[in-house]
Amino acid sequence: MTSVLRHIPPLPGEIITWPATAPTAATQHTLDLDVAPPLAIATGTDTSTGPHPLQARAARFTMAVIEALSGDRPVIQLERWMTPTAFDDMAELAAVMNLCSDSVARAQTERPRLLSVHVSEPADDVAEVSGHVRQGQRSRAVALRLERHVDGWLCTAVQVG
Repeated sequence: MTSVLRHIPPLPGEIITWPATAPTAATQHTLDLDVAPPLAIATGTDTSTGPHPLQARAARFTMAVIEALSGDRPVIQLERWMTPTAFDDMAELAAVMNLCSDSVARAQTERPRLLSVHVSEPADDVAEVSGHVRQGQRSRAVALRLERHVDGWLCTAVQVG
């Protein structure tokens, strides 16, 4: 028997689950932080010293986190760039945030925009990133902790306020 997709919108509060199938393209599980063009956002850095070397990469990763939390990007794409603990925390946060709204409400709202990103290095091989996100009339703060590992920079903590 073939399955038929519903052609009516979900009821308020109804949670839609899709069949769990493996993606067909390898790009479904990747997030290329090295190739993507830098975002045009406020940097919050002193112009006399120039932007932080991680500024563009931090901005792209912060935007990817925002997209994952808002349901616009599969959370699995961030797994390669996060420690297992941070990834589990973010996947749980994304699941909770996606329960708060349905697909129709998300489709009718303005997409989140990253307005600014600030990068600081409190210690060698540690970077703390804070971002200002605007979605409609609502503002949020996103904080990330990045640590340099053998494989490169990994996110070890995510907080959204």
